[in-house]
Amino acid sequence: MHDNRIDAALGRHPTTTLQQPVPYSPVHMGRFSDGPDLMVRNPAVSTRTWRWIRIRQALDLPTGLAALVATGLIIVALADHTLPGRVGYAAAGVLVLITCGLLASWHALRAITHHEHRPEKSCRLDRRSGEFFHRCRDFDAVTAARVHSLLITLHELHRTPSRAWIGSGVLRQAHQLVWQAVRWADHTSHVRALAEELASTPATCDELGRLGAWARRAVLTLDENLSQVSDDLDGCVTLTRAWERQLQQHELAARADRTLAALPTVAELHRLHAATNALQESTFAYITAARDVTGDDRFPWELSA
Repeated sequence: MHDNRIDAALGRHPTTTLQQPVPYSPVHMGRFSDGPDLMVRNPAVSTRTWRWIRIRQALDLPTGLAALVATGLIIVALADHTLPGRVGYAAAGVLVLITCGLLASWHALRAITHHEHRPEKSCRLDRRSGEFFHRCRDFDAVTAARVHSLLITLHELHRTPSRAWIGSGVLRQAHQLVWQAVRWADHTSHVRALAEELASTPATCDELGRLGAWARRAVLTLDENLSQVSDDLDGCVTLTRAWERQLQQHELAARADRTLAALPTVAELHRLHAATNALQESTFAYITAARDVTGDDRFPWELSA
């Protein structure tokens, strides 16, 4: 059976963590004019700011005009003296208001992740890269692959069933560290482009050669450090996966205990069998007595015995 000493040592039942609500991950799959892309929110942007962004996105010009039209219809309905006109205008106004509410909610939900507008009409969020979020296409191909790996790791840390055991503070710290690593990756992308430009430029003076060598060393240093950061985060995920397997095993053991504990004992099965046997004998006695009263023939199995 399941050993409850593990639960007592941990201070709570492990299976409860598998039933925690899924938290909000700072990593999203965004929709952009050049296609879907993985993105991570800036942890420095407060929840209040994100709330105002959603509100502003919800209350755009078409939605506001539709709300004014709905208000006008309701005012006309109140001023109308005929019952059909009042009902018609009021129904139209309420329908337009409901539509406005649905559209506003839809725009608010899409405010962070949907940026499928034309480049010349960029919204406030993607006007400056890194102000509100970074996405993988902000970087060159080499750096983008590492950033993508970091974001996948961060997302898994926020979605793991082990999150209740590592605490929300650890998740916030992971978000901040990944954002810092992404900022370094942004510098790496710029330095790599500079190193390539210096390498392709004919060296007419020693200064360009020195700067090119310095840029190449900086790229190597940044890449090595980012690789170490990625390895450390992968280690965090490996730990949460291992603990998740332990939680699943505890849950399976607890469920097996409950299932097996609900089974009847051998004594209960014997009592049930004795009761049904007695019921059969009692039924046979009543039936044979009825047969004798009516004078019917014996049953086929009695004749063959």
